[in-house]
Amino acid sequence: MFQLRFGSPEPITSRRALVERSDPALLMRLVDALQDHGVRPTSRGLCFVSAAHDDHVVDVTLERFEAALATI
Repeated sequence: MFQLRFGSPEPITSRRALVERSDPALLMRLVDALQDHGVRPTSRGLCFVSAAHDDHVVDVTLERFEAALATI
């Protein structure tokens, strides 16, 4: 699992810092774009990868991720 986040590169050391240093609107634009490209992260930007995802699935997902990023 990994989580997507846009914002300041400064370390996040508290919930307050997370709120102050993040760009949730940009994250939602990416989440929407990913879903338009068939990638299904959670609304919080969580992405799950498991052993069930073979190389082909990972490659296709990365291509779709790049395409989604290009739209935002």
